[in-house]
Amino acid sequence: MKAFLALLFFLTAARPSLAQAYVLTDLGLPAGYTSSSAKAVNNKGQATGEINHGPQFSHAFLYSEGKMTDLGTLPGFTDSVGNAINDQGEVTGVATKADSMDPATPPALIVHAFTALAGALHDLRPLGKALYMSSGINATGQIVGGVITLRDQNRAFVSQGGRVTVLDEMIVSGAGWKLQEADGINDGGDIVGSGFHSGVLHAFLYHGGEVTDLNRYLPAPTVWVLERADGINNKGDVVCIGRRGRTSHAFLFSGGVMADLGALTDYPDLVEAHLNNSGQVVGKAETASGTQQCAFLYEGGKLLDLNRTVPPEAHWSLEEANGINDNGVIVGTGEHEGKGRAFLLTPKAK
Repeated sequence: MKAFLALLFFLTAARPSLAQAYVLTDLGLPAGYTSSSAKAVNNKGQATGEINHGPQFSHAFLYSEGKMTDLGTLPGFTDSVGNAINDQGEVTGVATKADSMDPATPPALIVHAFTALAGALHDLRPLGKALYMSSGINATGQIVGGVITLRDQNRAFVSQGGRVTVLDEMIVSGAGWKLQEADGINDGGDIVGSGFHSGVLHAFLYHGGEVTDLNRYLPAPTVWVLERADGINNKGDVVCIGRRGRTSHAFLFSGGVMADLGALTDYPDLVEAHLNNSGQVVGKAETASGTQQCAFLYEGGKLLDLNRTVPPEAHWSLEEANGINDNGVIVGTGEHEGKGRAFLLTPKAK
């Protein structure tokens, strides 16, 4: 009985101490909107993502100095989402519209990448009539993403100064690659993502014309395959997603070593990951069935379910963490009183 009481005291005492580590902020909603999701945050605490107007449409937003602004969408388009933001406050994302309004014809989506600065959206211009989606932006305004050509071929791209280039065309060393999607870029222009190498989907690192298969850094022997690299910081650290059968883990490549981040007991699959320049990693973990999610933080060699930082009486469920800045500020998406809401977690001063 004494042992049980001691354990109960430990559990109830530990949770409040974790809850004191962060301040949770609901990013709010403009009038008429019903839900929101935060996708990225910069070092000024500005965030971007999407706000949903019921089933009618969704728009990209900019959150800055406590205010959420609807960024709208490109002319002639119906929907948009902000996927990344740099320290200059420049947002990049995706705008979409239906290709056909004929109810007898299943509509195909037209997808364009955009940038937004000072509230004005600019079309990156497609390669022909290809569909193209942006996923990352660095301090110099270089943008990366993926293109789907008219032949249904996926290609990674990089854009700078309004010029969009397929990354395959920039490869000097690294034969046998078909780079499918670029997911992250650092301030030095290093790019990570996913591509097919000898017919197998692998995570890649592009640096100065050379493409490296990140699977080469897995300790041997291994049963894991790194299929995607989600982000890279200015130190060259990379977060990857690897698979072993139906199991998914996040990996951190740092200092020449590829480390498995492990798993949470109730959420064994880590399916998305993002990092800052300090090597802190956040993302989304799922149950084995994929029906439930939680936001996680990895630092100091330990994984943490971020819901442990939120007191139960707050009525929040943090489902995914989509970005972390160099100050440790985290943004993501959760459920609050039955509604999807964008959140921000700010570390408390120690």
